[in-house]
Parts: sequence; C-alpha cells; structure tokens
Amino acid sequence: MLASAPARLARRLPARTALASLVLPLGLLSGCSGDSTDSAQPSPSASSTSATPTPTPSSSPAPRAPTAPKDTAKARAEFARFVVTAWGYALRTNKPGLVTDLSPTKAPCKGCHDFQSELAARKKRHWYVDFPGADIRKVAVHKQGAPKTYLAHVVVDIPASRSYFDDGSFRNVNNAHPRAPFDVVMSYVKGKYTLVEFQVG
Repeated sequence: MLASAPARLARRLPARTALASLVLPLGLLSGCSGDSTDSAQPSPSASSTSATPTPTPSSSPAPRAPTAPKDTAKARAEFARFVVTAWGYALRTNKPGLVTDLSPTKAPCKGCHDFQSELAARKKRHWYVDFPGADIRKVAVHKQGAPKTYLAHVVVDIPASRSYFDDGSFRNVNNAHPRAPFDVVMSYVKGKYTLVEFQVG
C-alpha cells in the first residue's frame, strides 16, 4: 500500500536536512572568498599594497677598497712600456707631463728636466714631430743597487718621421733608428712605481 503524501514528505525531510549540513560549510567558504558584502570592503592587505613599498637592501655585492699594484716582474715591464709610450706621445704633442709627472715632485727624474726644456723650446718655435710612436721589441728588467729600484733595458724601433710647423708647413725629416736602446730606472714606493731616470739612445 502506497504511503500518503504527508508521510512521504516527512521521510524526505531528514535526508534534505543532512544534505544541507554538508553543503553549508562549502557555501560559507565560497562566501569568504567571493564577492560578498564583507569582501567589498578594503582589507588591510589591499591598503598596504597601495602604499609606497619599503625599499629592500640591494643585492649587489659591497664595494671593495682598491689595492695598490704589487711589485712584480710583469708590473715592472709594464711600467717601462708605459714610459716609452708616454715619451712618444710627448714628442707628438710637445706636452712632457705624461713622462715628467711619473717622477716625484721634489726629485724630478734624471732626464726629465732636459726633456721638458727641449719640448718647451719646440713649442715656443711653433714646430713638432709627427711621431707615430716607437715599436717595443724587448724589455728586460734587473735590480739596481738601491732597495726596490730596477733598471729596465728596452729595445725599440724608432721609425722615420717628419717635423712640421704649426701652420702645417714642412720642417725636416727625422731618420729611423732601429733597435735603439731605451733605459728606464724605476723605484717602487708606497704601492706605486716612480720614474727615477730615462735615457734614449
């Protein structure tokens, strides 16, 4: 015999009540993360992102203090090569400072004064050497008598060149000097090399 409609409805109510109790927590969770009235209000996290961001420490490594070059055979040879290159630049520009400034202020290098005077005279007479630079063939460095003092024997090829007046007119031709000796005396003081003496030819 079939049950009456009220009886069937009464049997279904407990089942619906149990199902609702399972679904309700999911509904509450979705309400917290959805577009409910509470979520429309600005949250503390949202307001903090709109503020000026706090600077973070730089990820780059801390700078290191520079160290003076070490007194090595390679460094001595490089200094001698630099003196030769600076000498060539000075001849071309009549500016001896790149060479003479390598010596101590209170004790100019031997050869610096004559070199400075010669280039000053050329500048006064308005002429210069169109010098292309010397080619370095060999550098040999030896210890001198004084502590931390060295003599560099440099062999250079000095090419032929021409001299001109400042107005561009020709002055004279300078002969080439292959395998010319170029001596440099240097001293290592307070972490750097200074020029004690230089002599060409």
